[in-house]
Amino acid sequence: MTELWRSSILIIGNEVLIGRVVDTNSAKVARTLTMLGYEIIEIRKVRDNITEIAENAKDLLHISNVLITTGGLGPTYDDVTAEALSLALVLPLGLNERAKEMVEEKIKKMGLDMTKERLKMAIMPLTAKPIPNPVGVAPGIYIKVGQKRVFALPGVPAEVEAMLDYVVEELEDLSLFRKGEACEVLEGVREADIAPLIEEMAKTYPDIYIKTHPGMKDGTPYVKVCALATADDEETAKRKASKVVKAIKGRLGA
Repeated sequence: MTELWRSSILIIGNEVLIGRVVDTNSAKVARTLTMLGYEIIEIRKVRDNITEIAENAKDLLHISNVLITTGGLGPTYDDVTAEALSLALVLPLGLNERAKEMVEEKIKKMGLDMTKERLKMAIMPLTAKPIPNPVGVAPGIYIKVGQKRVFALPGVPAEVEAMLDYVVEELEDLSLFRKGEACEVLEGVREADIAPLIEEMAKTYPDIYIKTHPGMKDGTPYVKVCALATADDEETAKRKASKVVKAIKGRLGA
């Protein structure tokens, strides 16, 4: 099998690191990329610091084809992602006219005036394409550097979710594969009791990721068994995953 496209995620924001805001963005982005057939290499979280963002972005781009960042695109003093990407990619920073139009259109509808703080949201590396933001004001940033792809999205979860549609459109044709998943809940089963079987099945199907998730409902234990497979298309991947889950159920007589 040809190597999967490798991707990394960089979550930016002091508010995440101090626990004021719970990071849900990395899970949403990772799930989206995974089902597109991309391999997630690493997820990192960094402060709102230009140098730290730039160094981590450069580091992750050494091991990834795709980098997605969230956070740091707003109008305040600590929104420094655009500057950090400019530093990391050695690209000049400047006003993007299309991004300016996007910001102006949004604030006009809100009955607000353009200020230097709002104009800041249109400043980005000059080779970048602004990503439309259907929910908020700040455009995202899309940069292609050789075979590398960088997408910078705002930190607000609703905006990330809405703007991932753009990311999918840009990336779906680059991946040669798709992922498919199958899950089944096995009631009255304890995870430790089926651990030997799961290990055996993982060795039997080394190209399929098998994971168990234990739980308890009304005093009865259960295990949710999931299999994640890769294939040329989603339906084939789902069938491969389903085959493994059914095999596990069959061995347990469930």
